[in-house]
Order: sequence, then C-alpha cells, then structure tokens
Amino acid sequence: MRFVADGPDIPDAVRRALEDEELVLFCGAGVSMSTGPGVAGMPSFSQLVNSVTGALRQVLNDQEQAALTGYQYDRALHLLEQRLGRNRVRQAVVDVLTVTAPFERHKAVLELARLRDGGFRMVTTNFDPQFDHAAKALGYEVTNDVAPMLPVPKQHRWRSVAYLHGKIAPGATGEHTSVQSLVYSTGDFGLAYLTERWASRFVTDLFTKYPVLFVGYSVDDPVMRYLMDAFAAERQLAGSSAKPSPRAWAFAPYQDPTAMAQEEEAWRAKGVEPIPYAAPNHDHSLLYDTLAEWGQRKKFGLTARIRAAERASDIIPVPPYSVDHEVEAVRWALEEPAAVLSFAKAEVPAPIQWLPVLEEWQLLGVRASLPATGASVSQTAQDVAARWVSPTHFQLMVWLTRHLDKPELLDWVLKGGSPHPALQTAILDRLDEPAAAPGAVAKPNEKPHLDTGLEAAWRLVAHPMARAPMADLADVHACWTRLKGGADDHVTRQDFTRMMAPIPRIKRTHPFFEPSVSPPGGTASFRLPTAGDHVAIDIELACGDMLESLLEAVRGRTAFLAAVADDLTSQLKRALDLFALVGQAGETSDPLPVMYRPVRPGPEARGYEDWTRLIDVTRDSMEALRETNAQAADALLLRWRALPYVLFQRMALDAYAV
Repeated sequence: MRFVADGPDIPDAVRRALEDEELVLFCGAGVSMSTGPGVAGMPSFSQLVNSVTGALRQVLNDQEQAALTGYQYDRALHLLEQRLGRNRVRQAVVDVLTVTAPFERHKAVLELARLRDGGFRMVTTNFDPQFDHAAKALGYEVTNDVAPMLPVPKQHRWRSVAYLHGKIAPGATGEHTSVQSLVYSTGDFGLAYLTERWASRFVTDLFTKYPVLFVGYSVDDPVMRYLMDAFAAERQLAGSSAKPSPRAWAFAPYQDPTAMAQEEEAWRAKGVEPIPYAAPNHDHSLLYDTLAEWGQRKKFGLTARIRAAERASDIIPVPPYSVDHEVEAVRWALEEPAAVLSFAKAEVPAPIQWLPVLEEWQLLGVRASLPATGASVSQTAQDVAARWVSPTHFQLMVWLTRHLDKPELLDWVLKGGSPHPALQTAILDRLDEPAAAPGAVAKPNEKPHLDTGLEAAWRLVAHPMARAPMADLADVHACWTRLKGGADDHVTRQDFTRMMAPIPRIKRTHPFFEPSVSPPGGTASFRLPTAGDHVAIDIELACGDMLESLLEAVRGRTAFLAAVADDLTSQLKRALDLFALVGQAGETSDPLPVMYRPVRPGPEARGYEDWTRLIDVTRDSMEALRETNAQAADALLLRWRALPYVLFQRMALDAYAV
C-alpha cells in the first residue's frame, strides 16, 4: 500500500511483519544524508572520502583516485590511512561527521522500530549520533549496542539499536576506542567479516531469524556487498540443512523510470526484493515522507486506523485503487475490526462507490449464494458454518444496508444470486428502522428514504423463503421410490409436501421490459422507479425436474391426496405470498391471466412453468378430500375463501361448481 501520493508501494508482507514486531529495519547512510538539493545532511560514502581528503588538505594519489573512481570507497580510505596514518584519518572522519544535521527521518525510523514494550529493534551501519538526537526529541529511552559488542538477535532478548559498524562517542578523538572500532576501510571490513567474523555472525543470525527491510542503501553500496556476501558465505557453510531465511526487502530509488527494471534486477540478484520509488535529481522525499506517515500510523495505532476509516466518507474512490494513497489508507484501516465498525456506523456513510473497492479487496464475502441443493431437512454443521460471518463482514453488511436507496446496490446483490442469510437478516432489520426524510442522509439508526417499488424489491430479496435451497436429489428420489411403492405414512406425506415447496428465484430482466400482464409461468415483473430497471421472480418447486414423476406417483391416490390437502394449500399460499411482495398477487391481482382455469387445465394452460402444477395438485387434493371427508373439505374451502388472494377465490368458485 502507498502511504503518500506517488510514494513507494509497501508490500503487505512488509507491513504485517512490522505490525507483528518481526521486521528489522536496517538503516544505511541514506537515512542521514540530504534528501534533496539544498537540504542539510551527512555525507555519502563517496562524499566522506572527498571531505576527509579536504579536511586533511591532501590530494588523492593515483591509487586512491582510482579506488574512488571505481566506487571502492572503503579501499580509498584504507589507502589514505596507510599513507597518512590511522589516527589522523580517523580524526578527520570524526570532524566531518560531527556536524549539526536534521534528524526528522531518524524520528520516523525510530517510530517504526519501536516495540510495544517501549524497546527498539533496529540495525544501522551509520556512525553518527542522529538516532540519539531523534530519541531525545521524541522523549524515548534508547539502548545502544555498539560493535563489536553486538546483541544476540533473539526475539525475547534484543531490545536495542545495534550499531553494526561502530558509533562515534560524544567528544571522541581519533585515538578513542569508539573511533578506532569504526568499520569503514577494507581492513576494518576484513576484520569484522572475515578474520574475527563478529559482524558476519551477527548478520547471518539476524537474517535467519528476521525479515529485514533495508533503508538508505544503494544497490552498488560497498556496505551492501559485505552484508550480502557474509550472509551468502555463512549460508553456504551451513549447507543444505540450514533453514530457509526470511525474506529481505530494500527501498530502491530510481532516477528514470526506464532504469527501474534494471535497478530491480540488480537487487534481486543479491537476494533482496526491491521496493522501487522515484527519486528524480536524487530527491528522496517520497521515501521519507512515506516513512514519516507510516511511523505516525504505527505510533497512534488503532486511533489512526479509526480516523482513516472515518475519512472514507469524504472520499470517492476512482480506479485503479491501488495507486491512491487515501484509498490504500482505508484498506489498511479496515484490517482492524474496530475501524470497520467506525466505517460502517459513521454519521455520514462512505459513498456507494466504495462497493467495488471492498469487493476487490475481498472484504465482501456476504453475497455468496446458498448451494443449489440442500443436505436434508435438518441443518448440518456445514450449513451452519456457511451461514456464519466474521465481525468484519457483519459490520460491512451494516454499511451496505445504509445504501438500500442505491439501485446499483440492488443490481450488485442480484448479480450474485441469493444473498447470504446474514445479509438478508441485516436488510430486513434496516427496513424495519424509521425512515429518513426524503433527500436527507440517513443516520446510523435509520433506513434511507425508499420509494415503494424499491422497498418491495429489497423485501423480496431478503424474504426468508428466498434462502431456501432446492431439495437434495437423493431425498427426492427416495420420496418418489416410497410413493411408487404405495407408502402412505406420516413421513412420506411430509416429504411429499416439502417437495412441493415454492422456491423463489429473483433475477434482473431487461430494463425496458414492462409486460401489461404476467407472462406465461406467472413470472412477476415490476419497474423500479428510482433505478429505471426491473426485477423478476420465478417460482420453482423444491423437487425440481422430478415434479412430474412425483405427481404421477400420487395420481388417483385419493386417501393420500386428501391427507395432504391442507399442507398443499399452505405451500400454494407461500407462493402467492412471494408474488404479493412484488404486487403481483392480492385481493385484486393474480399472478395468472384470467384465461387460466385452475379446475381443468387444458391446452390453454400450456407454456406455464412448473410452479402452476402446484395449483393442479392442490385442486386434486380438494376433490380427494371431498370424497373422503366432506366436513373437512368444507372447512378447507372456508380457508380458501378467507385467504386474501384472487386465485384462491377462483379455486373456491370452481370447487363449488364441480
């Protein structure tokens, strides 16, 4: 993610390693150097050679100049010490590095390196006291471990800033022990990494235990060469049995975008994954602005995440989202459930344009359809697990329901099929809240203002029956087998009526399709006034393609049909209840054209979908009931007449006419 506009894109693995207190920052000269023209700072390695030569009022000889020109700065200083004397050159190094320079960048790095218990875990190859100045300005107590007395890099013990190549003590001269221990010449590096090997052992131990982020190094930095060579050598000595080391990353500046690929390839050749950033004219402000923002977010932790989540209300994200640092800040914030709560219940909700962003981040696992078939009547543990949602998903569902007035949300939900049961529950809960005034922003405990058509659509989407899966094919076949064998027990009757359960399928239709009457099959459609779109409902029966086989198995079985007559009436009523949600059924409306005569369906009824066969079998069950129990049949007719649906009134009249 990006912390500032156009800044380096920090990999998620790096961010999480830092948050888990596993990442170690490895800081080079670039942290202390000038970030750009006109900005004070410590010298680079090449500048150090020139500054020391000037301080000594010397001119480099041919060998020294060749080393400098060949980027062998450590060799150039070594040759100077051989020619002019070790103490004299080291005193010049102290004089050059004992200058006043800003330490804002050091403050940012310390914030990132600070542990939750107040300690620090960081390595630097710099000699200057800038981290001490930064710690004092921040009010932090910092423990320093200075080479060659380096700490053991273990999680439970290491709580310090390790100066891998030494540190100039306050007021030290060229003869002081701290200055004599500085590692900057080829002789010093040979002692530290090859002869005594205290530096190489520390580096190897560190790299095998921690992921590392290099800050302030260039790919051709001599220090990087020693570090990576030492690690490679130790790894080779350990053999193939050595554990694989954690990954290493480095901020990789590039002057020209055309050179970025070459820069990245050079870093990867060293076994380091580059994090590129633009540094035109050697201006590294994008990097250090990133570190400063990153450090502040880490320092303020949950508070920073909540603030970033709340700022989403003022942001309209535009793709590509990964390059927008404000959008990326929200992604970082939503990794914390408490920040998700703030996002969901902000006084002004984040705009609906966040919907595709959250989906791209895979934070909306709430639209998944239920499986096409269910396991059985009883809920299995797998069913229960499928209905569970995480706290993050739950809060984002709350945010979704604050946009029920947005047609694009309805479109998004319908594209996913049947919504998650938890989302359906959240929608119904929101619909039961008091409505906001027209044109007003709904408060967290209000539902947005909805026209009747859109509210009806949401009630249909969230209807409990819309959650029902189709019956399992094995269950349907088992029921059919028992019916074929003449079974007429209570369980078989229950299973048969369960197979006749209406299952709604909600879908989008062509936005300009507005039938004057319902099309064959009873498909209901209505226009969404605010969306200029349509939703449609198809009714299937739970038994699916085995409907005709089941009906054939009960045809002519008077006692069986009479026993299930009341249950079949309830299933037909459920189907009409669904149509009623979209205004296609009621006391004055019917999901079927008048021409359909449910008593004796003939050729004119052809073309209707299978759910209308529920009308036929319900009618057959009434006739069977009249043959076996006239009193019960009269009671069922009274029930039909009492139901608020035209279809039942027509069926009752037909029953009286027969």
